[in-house]
Amino acid sequence: MPTPAPAPSALRPEPAMTQCAIDEARVYPAPFHFRIIVHADSQAHTSLATTLADYRVVEPLASGNSSGSGRYLSLNVTVHLESRDEHQRLHTAIRNTAGVRLLL
Repeated sequence: MPTPAPAPSALRPEPAMTQCAIDEARVYPAPFHFRIIVHADSQAHTSLATTLADYRVVEPLASGNSSGSGRYLSLNVTVHLESRDEHQRLHTAIRNTAGVRLLL
């Protein structure tokens, strides 16, 4: 009997922020808007607020839409970032927050 193929998610690692050549002087410093999809019953909002305390928040973390089933909630925030490194640190911190499902 053939062995079943592993699930597609088991074959590829967690996606990282794509590295591409940019002229940082033309992109940074600037405000960046993030939409964060979280599990509605998680403590992600509180954890994200703590993470964002280390950054220059332009528009504070605010609730957006919720899914039709009520399982997910979107959060919106705009942060002023000085460099690509700072952007990547924030991206990683948000993605690693318990309860975060998706970062846009």
